Amino acid sequence: MRKPVASLERIFKGLANGRRLQILRLLKVRGSLSLEAVARHCGVESPTACEHARKLRMAGLVYRKRLRHSIGLELTERGQLALALAPRLELSTARPCKAAEFRIKQD
Repeated sequence: MRKPVASLERIFKGLANGRRLQILRLLKVRGSLSLEAVARHCGVESPTACEHARKLRMAGLVYRKRLRHSIGLELTERGQLALALAPRLELSTARPCKAAEFRIKQD
């Protein structure tokens, strides 16, 4: 029982950063990109992009792909699913003294 919880925790940690969400959206639009291109598009240094990529890989949202002369990133099926679900999640802060909770938006 502990393993699925840990896996879910890694996924949410992967999604819990605006820059990582930006990287996921970029990969959705552009497809496979090198880490250098990701850093350039996001306006961050290469080590920062590399660290974000590592966390996204740990969450299973992207995988490394060998490009001609560099390492690239590409969305996994889980990453595509997370991006498809993201617009339906809304952070509710109706009760500021209590912990924020997620709720699903109804279409």
